[in-house]
Amino acid sequence: MGSFKICFIESCCILQVVLASLPPPRNVRVHSINLGATLQWDYEASATNVTYTATFIYKTGEVVEETACQGITERKCDLTKLLSVFGQYNFKVRAEQGIFTSPWVQSPRFSLELNTTIGPPSQVSVDTANGFLHVQLQDPVTNFKNKTLEDVYGSIEFNVRYWKDGEEEKTETTEEVNQRTFALTKLQSWTKYCVQAQVFIKAYNKRGEYSKAVCKTTTTNGKAFFLAVSYKVVKYFFFTE
Repeated sequence: MGSFKICFIESCCILQVVLASLPPPRNVRVHSINLGATLQWDYEASATNVTYTATFIYKTGEVVEETACQGITERKCDLTKLLSVFGQYNFKVRAEQGIFTSPWVQSPRFSLELNTTIGPPSQVSVDTANGFLHVQLQDPVTNFKNKTLEDVYGSIEFNVRYWKDGEEEKTETTEEVNQRTFALTKLQSWTKYCVQAQVFIKAYNKRGEYSKAVCKTTTTNGKAFFLAVSYKVVKYFFFTE
């Protein structure tokens, strides 16, 4: 009878050790760009047969907690279809291994409208004519329920910066452009310029990421550059005769 009691006590101790040994997720954060949102976290690299459950918490007069992902093996959970643009949320994640679970770990408070990162314009096209650079911009494509940035934020503008190729330290900026097509003027002729653009949401003082630079060479009258080269060749032969 005494041996049974000892065995029972040892089993309880082993069970408590196992429960305490399942560590919680770390670095719980939300990655959000263009109104899409994914909850991400880190975990022990050596862990095996571990799954995760994530929940989100919000208020609608009372506190509501709903499951976002359950029993998943990836260390991320797509939230895009679950959230409202104007809601305030907290997220929780725990690790699970059979009947054992880790403590819950909570993320900082998150708001899609305030915390999402705005990506660069989806397209920046630059053409040259009459000594100007003609720029065409397209809005970033959002990841949120077929809505555009203007649907969510009301209106958007663009900040545009440009510089002579090789002289980026002398960048000039045109801010709060509210058109998708416009011209950069007062440029030097036959000079290569590079252009970048970012979204600017004035009501939120929110700036997006800059696009990759697009570089073009200006002209003086819209004629192609190879015509000027041809002229120089003819002039060369004229003097050698």
